[in-house]
Amino acid sequence: MEDAVAPPNDDNIRDMITKETLRVLGNEREHEMASDETRSDHTYIEWIGHIFGGQHRHVARLIALVARYAGELPHDLIHPTARHTLQEQVDDRDTQAEQLTRVETLLGNHTWEEYIDPGLAGNARIACYDIGQVLPRLRGMNMTQVMATMALPDEHYRVFTDYFCAVVASRWRANSVLAAQPYKTKNEQAAVMLALHESSKRLCDFTLNGDLVKYAPRPHPSTLSELLTGHF
Repeated sequence: MEDAVAPPNDDNIRDMITKETLRVLGNEREHEMASDETRSDHTYIEWIGHIFGGQHRHVARLIALVARYAGELPHDLIHPTARHTLQEQVDDRDTQAEQLTRVETLLGNHTWEEYIDPGLAGNARIACYDIGQVLPRLRGMNMTQVMATMALPDEHYRVFTDYFCAVVASRWRANSVLAAQPYKTKNEQAAVMLALHESSKRLCDFTLNGDLVKYAPRPHPSTLSELLTGHF
C-alpha cells in the first residue's frame, strides 16, 4: 500500500498566508507612496509654471516633457533643494493663491538652473552640442539661447521646445545606457545613439539668430536632380 500523504500543517499554511498578505500590503503601500510622490511632483511643476506671472512656464515645460519622453519620474528632474523647500514649507490648507505667494517667497526669482536637477541641466547642455554636430545651422547653440527661445509664445517655438526636449530625453537615456556599459548590449547602445541622432534632425528648420533660435525653414528639393546635387 502506498504511504498515506500527511495532512498539511496548519502553521505552515498560516505562515504562507501571512507572508503573502504582507507582500501584497507592501506592494500596495509602495504604489501609494509612488502615486503620492508623483502627484506632489506635478504640483511642484505647476507652481514653477505659475509663479511670477508665468515667466518660468518654459522651465516647467522642460521638466515635464523630458520626464515624459525619457520615461523618468519628474522627481528626478526637479532640483532637490527647491523640491525639499516646497515639501517642507508649503501648507496644503492654504488656498491656491496663498500657496503660490508662499512658493514665490520661499524660492525667490531663481534662474532656470535652480529649479531643475543638475543632471537635467548637464544633459541639456550636452544636447546643445549634439544638435550642433548634426545640424551645422545650430552649431554653437547654448542654453541661454535655448531658454530665451522656449519662453517665446509663438507656436513655432512651442514646437522647438517639444523637439529640443526630445533630444534632451534621448541624451538622458543614452548617458544612462552608456554609464551601465558592461551590462548593456551593443544593440542597446546603438539604438539610443540612433534615437539621439534622429531626434536632433527634427530641429532642421531652426537656425541661430543672435540671442535666440529662429524659425527659418530650409527650402526643400522639388526634383530628384536637386536632391542629388544639393542645389535648391
